[in-house]
Amino acid sequence: MPVDPAAQAVLDILNAPGVPPLDELPLDAARVAYDQLAGFAGGPVPVHRVEERTAGSVPVRLYWPDGDGPHPVVIWIHGGGGVLGSAVGYDPQARDLCARARCLVVNVDYRLAPEHPFPAALDDVRAVASWVRTALPGIGIDRQAVEIFAALCRP
Repeated sequence: MPVDPAAQAVLDILNAPGVPPLDELPLDAARVAYDQLAGFAGGPVPVHRVEERTAGSVPVRLYWPDGDGPHPVVIWIHGGGGVLGSAVGYDPQARDLCARARCLVVNVDYRLAPEHPFPAALDDVRAVASWVRTALPGIGIDRQAVEIFAALCRP
């Protein structure tokens, strides 16, 4: 089966002569490179609205789909193994998910290791899940979808 052209383009960049692997770069450079690769998915997909907020102390980006709510909600936890990645770097994926699934996307900018060792990222995600359950139903989220999600997140 052929590789998707966008995925192939990323693989070509990673395998180009003279391009060091991410794990051989200084951490700051690896983070910049990773965000650039994550954003390689193409131009921003239009969504109804994007808003920066704080869920407790955790920065989040909210993406609203077109149409009147209530909307289902998805909490987007970006990749990067808890060391790389950001809400900004994964903006294209969050927008695409919002537009295609017609749901509110909460893109979590959790704390990264090694500056914030485990379980900091997990604590941030759990704080955002709690915030979604309590704060967002008042702004057009499908309450049933929030309740189902919350039940899945209970320890």
